[in-house]
Amino acid sequence: MFRGILKRVLLGSIILAGLLTGSAQAADDVPQPYVVLVGIDNYPDAQIKPRQFAESDAQALYDLFVSKSHLGVTAKNIKLLLGKPDPKRPSEPATRANILKALSWLEKSAGKDDLVVFAYIGQGAPLGEKAAYFAVDSTFKNRAKHAVAAAEMEQVLDNLKSQRFLALVDVNFTGFDAGKDAAPDPNLSNFYREYLGNDEAKGTSPSRVVLLANSGLKPSLNVDKHGIFTKVILDGLGGKADIEGYEPDGNITVGELAKYLRKSPRSGAHRRQERR
Repeated sequence: MFRGILKRVLLGSIILAGLLTGSAQAADDVPQPYVVLVGIDNYPDAQIKPRQFAESDAQALYDLFVSKSHLGVTAKNIKLLLGKPDPKRPSEPATRANILKALSWLEKSAGKDDLVVFAYIGQGAPLGEKAAYFAVDSTFKNRAKHAVAAAEMEQVLDNLKSQRFLALVDVNFTGFDAGKDAAPDPNLSNFYREYLGNDEAKGTSPSRVVLLANSGLKPSLNVDKHGIFTKVILDGLGGKADIEGYEPDGNITVGELAKYLRKSPRSGAHRRQERR
């Protein structure tokens, strides 16, 4: 079932223009990138397991996107939400309220031609027939109230005007200790639909793309002080995915990034782990 979901969500031809050349322009009449990055290492609730390198992953993505030699996102167009304060970068606590507020900001701010990138790196759990994403103030027991429900995300993202949406998702939906209670059963057929838009009758829009670390039912591997998924994304967007044509052209399409993700030796090792 997961392979079918992955095949659907990897469709698309969004151009991540300027990731190599820094061609983004801060003008009202020029398409702008809008970025929200969420990373949480530790959760006060003891039932939610720690997630190593989630915050360093989000911070590294932030540095890449704001770099003038890459996407050049302006400070007003990027939000970094972390489990603890960042002394080097402007950030906000990754609370449930702040995450939903950041999603609402994307929905209200991004226009049709603006590139939107949303990354979520952390822990989650099944919630009914869908999923919940743990915020830093979430609890496992009361996740229906304290976590960010996929249904809540879907309500906001359904109204997103942007036709160039990319989600980077590295969430372990078994990242909890259920204690004496029975562990909730995940329904993968309903996972990740929150990113795809509400017109299912027309199929997945080619302008909405989701790249996943794995099925979401196990932790990601780590390498070089990063999660393996983020490391491959960083390498790819840093230039290694610019492979179509006779020579690099300074633009990276989602197709190029997805191809690099599938063929990378690091991601290949992760796929082998998934099959075991």
